[in-house]
Order: sequence, then C-alpha cells, then structure tokens
Amino acid sequence: MPRTWVLQVAIIRLIVPLYCLTLFCSSALLFSAEPMFARMILPLLGGTPAVWNTCLVGFQILLLAAYAYGHWSIRYLGVRRQAVLHVLVLLSVAVALPIMVPRGWQPPNGHSPILWLLMVLPVGLGLPFFAVAGTAPVLQRWFSASGHPDAKDPYFLYAASNVGSLAALLAYPSIIEPLVRVANQTHLWSAGYVALIALTCCCAVFIGPDREIRRTVPVERITAGRRIRWIVLAMVPSSLLLGSTTFITTDIAAVPLLWIVPLAIYLLSFTLAFRSRPMIPHAIMTQLQPVAVLSVALIVAGRVAQPVWIVLAMHLAALFISSMVCHGELAADRPLVGRLTDFYLTMSLGGVLGGLFNAMLAPLIFRSAVEYPIALVAACALCPLIASTKTPSRKFIPAWLDPTLDVVVPLLVLGLAFWLPRTLAAIVRHDSINLRIFALGAATTLAATAVRRRWRFVCSLAALFCIAVSGPAGGTVLTTQRSFFGIHRVLANPAGPFNDLYHGTTVHGRQKVDPTTGAPIDPTVALTYYHRTGPIGQLLSMRSAAGQADRIGVVGMGVASLAAYADRGTHLTYYEIDPVVRWMAEDSGYFSFLKSAQNRGADVRIIMGDARLTLRDSADGSYDVLVLDAFSGDAIPIHLLTREAMKIDLDKLADNGVLAIHISNIYLDLAPVVSSLVRDAGCIGLYQDDSTITRQQAADGKCASQWIIVARTDQALAAQLADPRWQPLSQIPPAPVWTDDFSNILGVFRWR
Repeated sequence: MPRTWVLQVAIIRLIVPLYCLTLFCSSALLFSAEPMFARMILPLLGGTPAVWNTCLVGFQILLLAAYAYGHWSIRYLGVRRQAVLHVLVLLSVAVALPIMVPRGWQPPNGHSPILWLLMVLPVGLGLPFFAVAGTAPVLQRWFSASGHPDAKDPYFLYAASNVGSLAALLAYPSIIEPLVRVANQTHLWSAGYVALIALTCCCAVFIGPDREIRRTVPVERITAGRRIRWIVLAMVPSSLLLGSTTFITTDIAAVPLLWIVPLAIYLLSFTLAFRSRPMIPHAIMTQLQPVAVLSVALIVAGRVAQPVWIVLAMHLAALFISSMVCHGELAADRPLVGRLTDFYLTMSLGGVLGGLFNAMLAPLIFRSAVEYPIALVAACALCPLIASTKTPSRKFIPAWLDPTLDVVVPLLVLGLAFWLPRTLAAIVRHDSINLRIFALGAATTLAATAVRRRWRFVCSLAALFCIAVSGPAGGTVLTTQRSFFGIHRVLANPAGPFNDLYHGTTVHGRQKVDPTTGAPIDPTVALTYYHRTGPIGQLLSMRSAAGQADRIGVVGMGVASLAAYADRGTHLTYYEIDPVVRWMAEDSGYFSFLKSAQNRGADVRIIMGDARLTLRDSADGSYDVLVLDAFSGDAIPIHLLTREAMKIDLDKLADNGVLAIHISNIYLDLAPVVSSLVRDAGCIGLYQDDSTITRQQAADGKCASQWIIVARTDQALAAQLADPRWQPLSQIPPAPVWTDDFSNILGVFRWR
C-alpha cells in the first residue's frame, strides 16, 4: 500500500511537467513554422508587409480548423477515443514532412496574390500545421480527465503553451534565422515533430475512464450573447495585431524580426492574462489603456517618426495594453472545463474574423490604412474603465449637459486638431511641426477629459485618428490608391511646386508641375534620388555620352524618373510588381516621365511581376546598365540582396555593363551586405554617399541618396574610378554573405 501511494504521488507530480513540456513543444513548433514558411514565400512575392499579414490570416484559418476538429472530435468520440484518433492523425501527417513551398506554384502577375497565398499555405504547410495546432486544446481537455488535483481548471496550461510560442518567436530572428539555413530549419522542425508525437503518446496514457470523466466534468450552458462577446474580445486584438504590424513594417523592412515582435507581444498578453494568478492586475491595464492609445493617436496624427525607438515603443505598448485588456476580459469570463474546447474554438473564430477584416476586407473598402485606428478605437470601446454613458462627467457639470457634451467635445477635438494649426500658421505666417504638435496636444488633452464617458471618449479618439489618416503633412493629397503591396499617395507639394508620390512616409518620386494648372512639366529633369548631380545621374549621363547606356533595365518603377534619361535609341525596361505603381507612372496624369520618353522615341517596356522571377527570364547580356531601386527607405525585398539574386543580375549585364544599386535606407545599413555580395561575386564595386544637399538643391527637388555600382572589370568603371566622389568598397566593413537560405537583419539594423 505505501508503495502504491508513493507511485500515485510520483505520477501526480509527473503529469503537470509532462503536459507542460508537450504543450511547450507543440506551440514552439507551431510558431516557428509561421515565420519559417513566410520566409520561404518572400522570394515569390517580394518584401511587403501584406505577405506576413496574409500568412497570419492563413495560419488563423488553419488554427480555427484545428480547434474545430478538437472540439467536435471530443464531443462525439469522448476523450479516450479522441486521444487514439489524435495520435493516429499525428502519425499519418508525418508523411507530409518536411515543410516546403510546393514546386511549380507561381504567384499571378498583375493581380492580387492574396487568394494564391491562401491556397499555398494549406498545400505546403497545412497538414503538419493542422496536426500541431490541434494538439494544444485537446491536451488541456485530456488533462481535465487525468484525475490530477488541478484538472478542474486546466486553463493554466494555456500559459505554458504561450511560453513555448514566445520562445520560438524570439529565437527565430535572433538565433535560428542568423545561424541555420532554411533547408536545415525544415529538418530540425521535422525532428521536433517526431518528439511531439512521443510526448503526446505519453500524455494519452494518463487519461482516465470515460465514465469517470462524464461524472466529474461539469458542462454549463453558453448563451449566444456571451459567445458573441468572446468573438468580439478576440477579434479586436487580432485586428490590432495585423494593423500595428503593417504600420510598423511599412517603413522599415518586411522581415521576420519586425513581424515577430508584435506577434510575440500579442501572445505575451495571452500568457499573462490566463495565468492562475495574474502577474499584472487587470485594473491597472484598464487604467493605462486610454493613456497609451491617446499617445499613439498624438504620434500618428502629428506624423512623428523620430526618435524611432520611442515611436516604436509607444505603438507596441498600445498593442500590449489593449491586448491585455481584451484578453483579460476573456480570461475572467472563461467557462468551466466542460466547455474548454468550445471556448477556444470561439476565440479562434474571433481571431480569424479580425485577420480577414485587415487582410481582405479593409484593402477593398479603405484606401488608407484606417483598420489600425479602427482597432484601437474599438479596443477602447471594450475597456471596462470607460464604463457607461450614464457616468457623470464631473461634479461641477450639470447632468442635463452631459448628452450635449457627448456631441460637442468630439467636435471640439476635431476642430482643435484640424483648424487650430492652420489658424496659428496663418497668424505667424509659418507652418511647422511645433504648431501641429501644440494643436494636437490641446486636442488630446480635451479628449482625455472624456475618459469616463464611453462614446464621448471613443468619438473624440476617432476624431484624432481622422486627422491621422488624412495623409502626409506638407501638401494636399491628390489621390490615394491601395494594393496588396501598400498604400500610395500623390501629394501636391507647394515647395516646388511638385507632385510627390509617397509610399508610407517615404517619397518614391517627384515631378515639377505648373503652378497655375498643376500639370506635370519638365519631364527631362529627374528629381529626388535620380537628380543629374546625384550618383545615378552622374553614371547615366557619362555612359550616355559615351554611347554605353542604350539598354537600361530598372527594378522598381516609382514614377519612372529614370525615363528622363531616355532618348531616341534607348531601350528602357521597367520591372514592377505593383499594378498601382504602374498606373501612377503611366496613366494617372500626375507624372509624365514615361510618356515623354516614349514621345522622344525611346523604346519603353514594362514587365509586371516580381523582378527576380521576371528578370531571370530575360536574355543574358541584355543591359548596359541595370538599376536596382527597391531599397529606398521603406520595406526592402530581402530576396533581391542574396548571392543567388546577384548572380541573376550580373548574368543580365553586357560584358561592359554596370549594375547600380540604390541602398538609401533610414533604418538599415545595406552597404556592408552589398559590399560582401560584390566581393563574393569577384566583381569591382564603388560607393557614393550623396548626403550633403544644399538648400538650393533641396528647393530644386533633389534628395540625399546612397548608391553602389558594380561591374566585372575596371574598364567598365574607368570614369568613376577617376572620380573622387566614388569610393572603393574596401572602405566598407564586410558582412556575412546573404543567401536565399540565410540573412541577418539584426546585423545591419541602425540601432542609433
């Protein structure tokens, strides 16, 4: 008898660590597969945040299917028979390993690849992801049938599951991606999957008899209103996750590092909210949420971009606090264990709806990225601190005045944010960021006074965000167009006057316009990074004079500024992935570089699709000059900066051809990466940093830029080698050579 008792105690002590380890393993596999597969997809779709957001939606749909399988299989089979089924599912799915992008699948050119991507995910990743995703909810239900003293409330295992998710997400960009090539990552993942099968079999051993399970597990009735509340509380943080990810990555890089940070914060909120003893009191989060969201509204409305770390921290703080509030409300309302899988299935449905709203519905109905502000406003509307429209504003304000103030205060906030800076600018005859921040600060302070009145505060917050999404500062928005690859605005800039094309906060092209009619003029004068006195202008002017620039290829179209250098006899080919960018340059009427070049007799072609794929199909030796212009301050396509991509580029050059790479970037120092690629290819390279811009040049429309030019021989760069403005690449410290299987974004990030 004592030996039996000792054995029972040992088993009881073993169960929790075993289940925690198994859940940790399943979640680590799940959330390492997400960035790994998205990394595989990037070479086919280019560097855009929409790739990750669409992948997240696909992952959420697969997760919903897995949770539905867990819920219905347990409901109809019982726990013990479902355990046998799940082990068989895990074993049978092993034949689909290793994870890979299906061969022969190519994205559609000239059309949105969202549906294509949502089809690739289940084919390449679906079965293993489904099997692993279904493990977490069923294991918690198994634990409730184990007879353990804590079996009545197994939700604490959800925290252990999320710890595994966080560990995988943090390890991927910091350890796995820099040190392990993608091909080896898939083999490591397969080994982890085998370990998960073994651990799951061990967990199944501790399940009690079905009769005992039915007797001890209570099942409560769930009302439709409560279920809808769960969906909404899960939907808003999911939408907020995707919205903040898009906002953050648009002007930095579409890389796993910046995808993973918001997702890790989102999962951390789950972990903390579902702890048996919350580490952070829910009441503190509800008090901090209005402050955090108002701070983001002030930053976004004021278009404050520097210092980047403070701005980034404020966005991530708002995401974390809002997610904590919503997930805290979910955790407080979780049902008894008999409805555990039902609860997770409902939450998963809310997550899918939030993802679908951002990735598919919002691009169709909104031209600007308003889904992010909408999610922030919705999160505040769910905050229990902002409790009721019946709460009095202040003791000294009569109760009868409150309904009037619910309308007046939001209108005053809108007026302060919109008209006050213009009024002040007219008085002092000078517009500045300080005036806008002062006016927005006054509007934000007024909005903060409404924090105890739900709809007054929510409408005031919405008024602030209306200013935020109205377009970049410094001009009038002429048009806004949205595609899978981003949001593009044409701004009437009074400084030139110019028409400016913006993607995010980055100028991607500029042309001078007639001050009276607003029609584009001077189509032979390239501006911004392509000015004749800049590095690319020097190169094209010199080679044109020598008859060495008759065939020019350009990766990245912008407003087709480089067409200003094309004359009769020039064959100019653009490689562009975004149909909206093509429309801007060709048919919008705001820019005329392209049509003017055609009128001058230049042969201009536009090839749609990802440049790496379409360029590969062109004949070797096709170009005297090939320009890579996809690295100008916003999300960069990493797959164009690899050894394999460099080989394709060099193959397309004539014997005396030159490859020109635009590496201007606010956040990433790309010079060491390109320098290492040039050395690895055995080529000659020169670098020019044209960052010193005079006031007159800035007034003329020139922008600072950095370029690297590459050739196979010294003869091809003879003129530039004699020019002191061009420096040898030997002065740039090398970085590890990036390949399709390896990149290290942390190594080139500008931390200052």
